[in-house]
Amino acid sequence: GRVLSGGQSNSLSVFVRNGMLPTKGPTIGKNAFLPPPSVDSQVLLLSKIPLQCDPDRLERVLRCSFQGKRKTLQNSWRQFSASNGLELEALSTAARAVGLDLTRRAEDVLAEEFYNLVNRLESG
Repeated sequence: GRVLSGGQSNSLSVFVRNGMLPTKGPTIGKNAFLPPPSVDSQVLLLSKIPLQCDPDRLERVLRCSFQGKRKTLQNSWRQFSASNGLELEALSTAARAVGLDLTRRAEDVLAEEFYNLVNRLESG
C-alpha cells in the first residue's frame, strides 16, 4: 500500500523510505494463514539505501506532525512539538526555509519534504 506508493503519506511509510527502498515481493494466498483472511497478502521487500536524514529527529518530527489526526502541520506542531522534544519556532523557521506550507496536513506532505525539513533543522 502506502509504503510502496508515494501517494498520501503516513508516518510509517515516510520513516521506512528514509533508509529503505520498498519493492513488491511475492503474493501469499489467503489460504496460507489460519484463520484465512479475506484477502491475499503482499510481501514487502526492503533494500537498504543511504539515509536521507537523521532517523531520530525524523521520528520526532513525524510523531509531532501525524499525532493530530487531520490537523494542519501548524496546529499539530503547536499542540505536540514540546512533548516530542522539538521547539515550535525552530520547526516553523525550518519549514519556511524549505518552502513547506504549514496549512497542509501531514498526510499531504511528501516524504522528501519531511527529509528536507529535518535536514534544515539539523543545519540550524
